[in-house]
Amino acid sequence: MEEQINKIIQAINDFRESFSLKTLKRNTGLYEYGKSLALGSKAELQGNGNFVVTTINYFSEPIRSENVSDMMRRWVFDRQKLNTITSFGNTIIIDTFIDENGINQIFVVVISVYKP
Repeated sequence: MEEQINKIIQAINDFRESFSLKTLKRNTGLYEYGKSLALGSKAELQGNGNFVVTTINYFSEPIRSENVSDMMRRWVFDRQKLNTITSFGNTIIIDTFIDENGINQIFVVVISVYKP
């Protein structure tokens, strides 16, 4: 699945580049934070003075058996997903998890992190 996630990140960054948007860098250390957002929790991300989060956009959905191109095409025509993948940001949190009903989910979180 890691290879698939890397392909999705590359596709998102290629799409963002066509709009002159900043490339997103993956942060795997924020997996639990991203998952809690996907599950609808009121997650707080504390920078402890090291950073400030200025924007957060995210979505999650069940994983479908489709290739990355088809996934991106579908996301571009979904307003919430398009808003997320084109939002102001510099960090992406993307991964998968199994929800409480046993369904494989993918979540995508785009945040803007400012490091003073």
